[in-house]
Amino acid sequence: IFMKTSYDFKDKGSNGYALLHKSQIRDERVEDLTKLFRVGAKVRGLRVININYAKGEVGVSLRKKRTDRKKIADIPLGVEIEGTVANVLAYGAFVDVGADANALLHISRISQKKVGNIRDVISEGEKVTVRILSKDVKKKTMAASMLDKDADEYLDMRSKQMRKMKESSNLELESLKTEIEYFEEAVRELEQTLAE
Repeated sequence: IFMKTSYDFKDKGSNGYALLHKSQIRDERVEDLTKLFRVGAKVRGLRVININYAKGEVGVSLRKKRTDRKKIADIPLGVEIEGTVANVLAYGAFVDVGADANALLHISRISQKKVGNIRDVISEGEKVTVRILSKDVKKKTMAASMLDKDADEYLDMRSKQMRKMKESSNLELESLKTEIEYFEEAVRELEQTLAE
C-alpha cells in the first residue's frame, strides 16, 4: 500500500509516498488489504523502517519493533526455548526463536503421533516450546524438535540405521519404513511390554 505522507526528505520538506508492505501490517499473514484499509483513511502508529535516499523511497511498518536478534552461535543446543511459529509448510514449520534465522521444525519432530496435516497440530503465530537439535552457523540454519529428548535420540538412531541399511543393501528408500513408522512401532512394543 502506498501512503501519502508529509515528511522532511533531504531537507526539502516535501510531501511524498511511503510503502507499507503487507508483511509489515501485522504479525499474522494478511490476505485481503481491502478489508483493513480504504482510500483516504488516515493510518496512525506507523514507524519508518527504512529509507533509500538514492531512490527517494521510504518504508513504513505497523508491526511492533522486534527485539534484538541473537546470533545463531549464541543459541544453545539441547535447551528448550519458547518460540513463535512463523511459517507452516508441508514438510514442517519454521519457528522464530529470537535468532538471525528461524529454526526448522520437521514434521517428524512435531508429535509422537503421526501428523497428516501439520496445520491440525500447529499454526502460524502459535507459541511453542522447542529444543534446538543442531545448528550450522555458516549456512545460518537450525533444526528444532517438540519431542522429548528420548524420542529425538531414538529418531536419530533410526536415521543412522536406515542410512547404513540403504548403503549396504542398495535398497530404494521407498521400500524402507519411514522414521516415524519405526518410532510408532517401538512405542507400541513398549506399551505392550508395560501393559503385561
